[in-house]
Amino acid sequence: IIRQLTANDFSLQTLELAGLRFAPQFYHSLGDALGHNQALRTLRLHRCEIDDKQLHVLRPGLMKNTTLRTLSLDGNKIKDAGAHMFTSTCRDRAWDRRHDGLAVAQTSSGRRLQHLSLARNRVGDSGAVALARALAAADDSLR
Repeated sequence: IIRQLTANDFSLQTLELAGLRFAPQFYHSLGDALGHNQALRTLRLHRCEIDDKQLHVLRPGLMKNTTLRTLSLDGNKIKDAGAHMFTSTCRDRAWDRRHDGLAVAQTSSGRRLQHLSLARNRVGDSGAVALARALAAADDSLR
């Protein structure tokens, strides 16, 4: 998988890894590959026991990636610190809510993440408030 991502294999546009646990090195490799990849459109890492530390490792690659449209991290162990990490991705973008997660409104450039789902994680009030404030500051059309 990492080789395909690193090679920008356009046959790999959706990657779904559900219920799998990975060694810490995998997250470093995945983050590096995502930072250079221009083919992947959808990444679903459901129930992989991803916590804030692993999300922190993935974040630089996710931030560099300009082609990923859907990131779903449902059912992991992401807490407030992880939610705070996503607030910088919300800033300066037009976002609205859709599909059990967050989505970029059609008025945006369309070149960044459009759907982010953190459903069934351990995000508390602080993380939820930080995300809500970032979304509200980015766009008044929040629905």
